[in-house]
Amino acid sequence: MSMSQDVRGVELPWIEPVEVDAAEVAEPGAAARWWNTGVQHLMNPTLGLLTVLNQETQAMVVVQSAGAALVQWLLPWCDTYDEVASKSLVFRIFRPGVSGAGERIFSVFQDYRSNRAMWLPAGVTDFQARSPIETFVGSGVFLPPCSVLNVRVGIIPPGNLLVPVGDVVVR
Repeated sequence: MSMSQDVRGVELPWIEPVEVDAAEVAEPGAAARWWNTGVQHLMNPTLGLLTVLNQETQAMVVVQSAGAALVQWLLPWCDTYDEVASKSLVFRIFRPGVSGAGERIFSVFQDYRSNRAMWLPAGVTDFQARSPIETFVGSGVFLPPCSVLNVRVGIIPPGNLLVPVGDVVVR
């Protein structure tokens, strides 16, 4: 599958979209570093609980429903699926009131070949299936390389397909 083909995310019919409180998203504090892509905030516009594990640093953050978390991380660089499996940011969603490991929804990383923020849906092991992250679902407008981003879960009805989307904080 080429990068231009549509890559499906994880569908979770129980997901309910909600608005993120913009007051929780602070002004940018991180500066873009020449060739790295940074993540300023992680945002959760769902009623579920979101966890994100930075496999490279082993830092983990929990983002409450309709909330945001300041992380100021650099996206891990990946050039193969093995690197995605061991270094990427792994996003999991927890159904309200249900305990356990949560459902893995996607991985986010910086692509060596294009310098862009890319993603792979859970269960996809073909690195060629990676896709650049859009500014909003279905826009066809992708995040620029080597910038600082806010990353949030995008929800595509019907079926509530979950994909990453982002906002540029610093170019």
